[in-house]
Amino acid sequence: MKINKMTKDDLLPELDIFPFTRTIWHNKSEVKLWKKKIEMAYPLHHRSEYEMVKQGYRKCATMHLKPQTFEKNIEKITKDKLVWLPIQRTKSYNGFSHKHFPTSGDDPNSSVYGVLARKIKDAKLFKESSRGDKTDHSIIGNLLGFPKCAGYFFNDVWMKGFFDPMWQQATNTDNAKMIDERTIKIKGSIYNNQLLRYIGLRFNSHLPCSFICEDSIEKGKQWEKVGKIQNEKAVNDLKDILNLDIKWTCLHGIAQIETKYFTIITNSLPTKEKWTILFKSID
Repeated sequence: MKINKMTKDDLLPELDIFPFTRTIWHNKSEVKLWKKKIEMAYPLHHRSEYEMVKQGYRKCATMHLKPQTFEKNIEKITKDKLVWLPIQRTKSYNGFSHKHFPTSGDDPNSSVYGVLARKIKDAKLFKESSRGDKTDHSIIGNLLGFPKCAGYFFNDVWMKGFFDPMWQQATNTDNAKMIDERTIKIKGSIYNNQLLRYIGLRFNSHLPCSFICEDSIEKGKQWEKVGKIQNEKAVNDLKDILNLDIKWTCLHGIAQIETKYFTIITNSLPTKEKWTILFKSID
């Protein structure tokens, strides 16, 4: 069956759901074990993103600073001889957001989105390239250390309004097989698996162009290396989770990501019909 590409006509442009994420547990006999794995793995990506800059694997990283921990974070950044520049104040949200929600400095329920860097010139370039509708994603992707193919993929799909491009990543995967008109079956690397990023579970911070992209796999292994220095058990737990069979579905702005042990419900593309990805790990 021919690969079915999602188009703008498949979306409901007037539907915009505010970020939220819920995790539903099943298979009660295994809940305790997998909850513990997620609790261990959850902080890993955030910490690794910081360390990837500190250790020189990338020039920049994005970083939100909250009022409650602002002084503590600035002290750490200064101690590590890094720099941080503010870009935009945004509303706080519960869950995973695909965009920022600008707000004023008077909003107590907010944080400041900014750029972390080793060199002030890189931080300034990142900030200057972040100009709303005129943002230069090519420069930003380079500063964040993204593979070029991931940059092309982002510019192609994100700028067309597909802000959660899991279907597009799946259709770009060479082993993809259509089961029916809107169901696709794929095999992919855990390093390129972004289907659980809604609850912070992933290696790479970028959106790979496919589930088997070699450049993204190599980047993911860098993240794994940095993560192991911090907490090797957390890395092993993350790998266990990302190796699970996953069913991703999207309908009317809601995505459901099902595994044997839990289901995640979150905001996603406002599709008119249900789209389904069946993922199996090859690692």
